[in-house]
Amino acid sequence: MAPLPEHIREAIDRGPQAPPLCLELDDVGAREEAGHQDLEDGYSLFGDGSMHVAAVTHMPRVSPEMVDWWFWHATETQRYKL
Repeated sequence: MAPLPEHIREAIDRGPQAPPLCLELDDVGAREEAGHQDLEDGYSLFGDGSMHVAAVTHMPRVSPEMVDWWFWHATETQRYKL
């Protein structure tokens, strides 16, 4: 496995960030908009025990269709096992 990129190591070292920096689940489509989000790389912990993780992942030569194919497998246990 490749070493963690520097920007991810820095995010881990910063520790948890304030939840207001995170996008709400309903706003996740905003990640596709031009510009950067408040929390590009990092994580936040919430009072209900949930966690938000954000990480910029550069994936050259990966098409949207490839991503759709991958997540099709992750939506149901039987598909993932396939």
